[in-house]
Amino acid sequence: MVLSDNISGQPLAIMDGAAITAQRTGAVGGLGVKWLTPEKINTAGILGAGVQGFSQARYLMFNRKIETLYLYDVNPGAIGQMTEKLKSEFPGTDYVTARTAEDLVEHSGLVIAATTSQTPLFQAKPEVVRGKTFISIGSYRPDMQEFPDSVIEAADAVFVDTLFAVEESGDIATPLKKRPGIREKIKEFSSLFEKNTYRENSTVFFKSVGMGLFDLTVASAIYNMALEKKIGQIIDF
Repeated sequence: MVLSDNISGQPLAIMDGAAITAQRTGAVGGLGVKWLTPEKINTAGILGAGVQGFSQARYLMFNRKIETLYLYDVNPGAIGQMTEKLKSEFPGTDYVTARTAEDLVEHSGLVIAATTSQTPLFQAKPEVVRGKTFISIGSYRPDMQEFPDSVIEAADAVFVDTLFAVEESGDIATPLKKRPGIREKIKEFSSLFEKNTYRENSTVFFKSVGMGLFDLTVASAIYNMALEKKIGQIIDF
């Protein structure tokens, strides 16, 4: 990623674009955790043990003191690697490998999905869904869906980081085709900063699809911090 001056166009810095995106996506999920979960929540689950799953777990732990974190992935080896990295940063948490995605959802007060699945990762009855927070990080195309329709149907409120998510993400577009009334529940996540409409014990769904502007904002912040702390190698363009 090349960061340039927005007036002159002069290149300012070269950064690892994948690393920027991972941190930005994790931070957006972390904001969802901060604003949409009770402060005393102590159980959570991560569906997907890849780069994004790890990033989501880190920002989750930055915002909440989780006693038990459930992990599930179709690749058990990935869970082991992710657990070892998390233990080194957050040793006070109990990490449990869930037998199935359904087990993870049943035991978690918060469920975060960071996968590329094209079909729902689990099926759950309304009574299992109610009172929990669900955050979808994957599903960035209409043909992808991480959560079953029952989650968004049971949700008291649905938040999106950008309104493009309504068309771009299958997690919203698919159930919306079947139940158009769901659109009335959809709100921009930024509205929470003006007036916190979250209520404890409610069922909440948050969908993040991201956009390039988010990466630009993070890159700019990192650049300014690097200048302040004199980090990085200066290159004469």
